[in-house]
Amino acid sequence: FVPWWARWDGPLLVAAAPIAASGMGLGGAGPVANLTMVAVGAECMAVAVRIRRRPTIALGIGVVGAGLVVAGADRAGPGWLALALLGLAVLLTALSAVTRGVAGSLLRIGGVVSAVAAWRVAIVWLAWPDQRGLDATALVAGAVAVLAAGVSRWSRLDRGWMLAWGGGAVALAAAAGIDATAGSALLASGGSASWFVAGGLVAVAASLLGAAGSTGLTWLRELGVAFLVGALLAGQRVADLPATTLVTVLCLLGAATAVLLLALLEDRFAPWRRPLLILGAAVLGWAAVIAVSGGGVLLAAPLAVAAVHSAAAGVAMRILALQLLSPVLACGAWIVFADESLHGRLDWTIAPIGLAMLAAVGLWRRDLRLRDQPLAPPELVGLELAGVALLVGPSLAQTATVASVHALVALVLGLAITGWGAVTKVRRRVVAGLVVVSVSVLLLVAVPLVMLLPSWQGPLLWAAIAAVGLAAVLAAALVERGKAVGRKVLLGFADATDGWE
Repeated sequence: FVPWWARWDGPLLVAAAPIAASGMGLGGAGPVANLTMVAVGAECMAVAVRIRRRPTIALGIGVVGAGLVVAGADRAGPGWLALALLGLAVLLTALSAVTRGVAGSLLRIGGVVSAVAAWRVAIVWLAWPDQRGLDATALVAGAVAVLAAGVSRWSRLDRGWMLAWGGGAVALAAAAGIDATAGSALLASGGSASWFVAGGLVAVAASLLGAAGSTGLTWLRELGVAFLVGALLAGQRVADLPATTLVTVLCLLGAATAVLLLALLEDRFAPWRRPLLILGAAVLGWAAVIAVSGGGVLLAAPLAVAAVHSAAAGVAMRILALQLLSPVLACGAWIVFADESLHGRLDWTIAPIGLAMLAAVGLWRRDLRLRDQPLAPPELVGLELAGVALLVGPSLAQTATVASVHALVALVLGLAITGWGAVTKVRRRVVAGLVVVSVSVLLLVAVPLVMLLPSWQGPLLWAAIAAVGLAAVLAAALVERGKAVGRKVLLGFADATDGWE
């Protein structure tokens, strides 16, 4: 064991520290001071490399040395700062190649950060803080991302290299995309969206989607979808499409994601379902925002496609909530269309809500059946009866307020509900349908008679009153007979529906 003061380099380091501090303190401002700071920093970094087997001490000295070099180069000008950062990136990357463990990872990340900072300073040095800087940054970032993804897929190089340099490319591309679409100044001021920026974002998105499988990082697919949406936004800024055309394009893209979700039902495609769900939701939400700002019936299209997308995602991912959301979105699309095109009539707005509720009940029951659970919990029965009421309610109400012909619509709906109950073997649906049919027939006969009463006068009115009274007397006399008939009918209905729900 040799004490530190007995080593040849120990006394030199102790003597060098005050000398270097004195030189930087007395140098003031100017080229000499800048050169002194850079020289001292370079010496510190050389010492850190020399004693790299003692990582704790080497890291501290190296950080101080790098800080001095960068500070001195910054005082000398942006060109010198860019060169200093580039040299630092090369040095750290080279050291990371021969260093293992956590220290190697930190050196690799430091090299990438230095390279990104060097590019940012170089943009200012080359007088590119405008559109040229954004375009060059997006293209360089896309190229580096593609190279990193290719290395991760076809090379046995450590995954950390791809993550470090790919992460730097992603950061640069994100900054370029934000500058181009949001008007910020992370990289350049005064720039805007361009096809070069959109192309770079597409390249980064493709790289992330391709690297997810080779690296085992599934969240890279979601990040790739985010960059793809950013590329679409940048492309839209350049193309400057009208609102109607843009909504149409986005709806077509949302429909394509729904088709892909249904086409990729095999388990080996499971990792792609969530990215497709996010992509479809993002573009359809974007289309909905544009449609709302545009006004009119334009919102119906994204809502309708969102209903299809929700149903496809719910089936592919086996998520009941997404399946139940589908009829709600479809109902919203129809209501928007009816409110604008059909003057908001009651039957065209309320009845679809009931139909959507019944569709949700059907999907809910299907899920309960697959899980071998009771098919008629109280909340489901209540939702089903409310759906029937909303479905037929507008027609029955308008029979008395608008025209008796609406009773025919309620009659057809009642027959449909009865048939639905017979096909699905659910007694309450058959009973609800028969009640609707009975009420519809009663209104179909009674409403025209009530409408005629004000025009009846004299003997005709008294004759009508006498007929109603006679009918009441006959009905009272046949109550017992009616009870027996009703009891027989109920027993026959129970026998006919034996084993039904």
